[in-house]
Amino acid sequence: MLSRMVHAQALVEKSRTSVHLIASGGIRGTGGALVTEAQLIDAWFRDRGFEPLLREDFSAETVGNLSLTFLGLMRPLGVQNVTVVTDECHAPRVEMLAVHILKGLVNVTVSAAPWPLSPEEADRQFRGELNGMPFIERLLDEVTPGQPDEAFEWVSSNHKSHPYLGWDIAEVVAILRGRVFDYAVSTGTRKTEVERLTA
Repeated sequence: MLSRMVHAQALVEKSRTSVHLIASGGIRGTGGALVTEAQLIDAWFRDRGFEPLLREDFSAETVGNLSLTFLGLMRPLGVQNVTVVTDECHAPRVEMLAVHILKGLVNVTVSAAPWPLSPEEADRQFRGELNGMPFIERLLDEVTPGQPDEAFEWVSSNHKSHPYLGWDIAEVVAILRGRVFDYAVSTGTRKTEVERLTA
């Protein structure tokens, strides 16, 4: 995760335009962690002088990251161009999913952070990516391009142990839109603009 944050910071510092930094990722793994990946990313950027980030901390995998971030945060902000930062080993899968799920909604670029791995770890990661490809190929075949809500629902119903089973996507999106409202207010956005963003 550190390599992604360093890479994202470098991209933001090189950017000549205003950007909205969005941290995406929920609680991962086991061990009773009480902090989400998005909260850790937000804290890391704040420690470096950035304003608080918009956070999507409900997702547990890439489809959730993309779907919930678009529906709850990017769409209300009117975002047109998105750079998704990921690790080198995940970049091909992330790009396939991002281009499919967000097709026609935003312009997507995937930027891969270098991830120095031992040969053994690189092999393990590569094999893990290959093992997940049949699931990804089914999603690409069965989900309409440019429909993040459909992609989220598809993953929720096609993954036996998926963490979203029983979630109402409309409720999650409403929570995220509330965060956009708070973010807009904290950054001094005019009241009429805040109301438009969160309508």
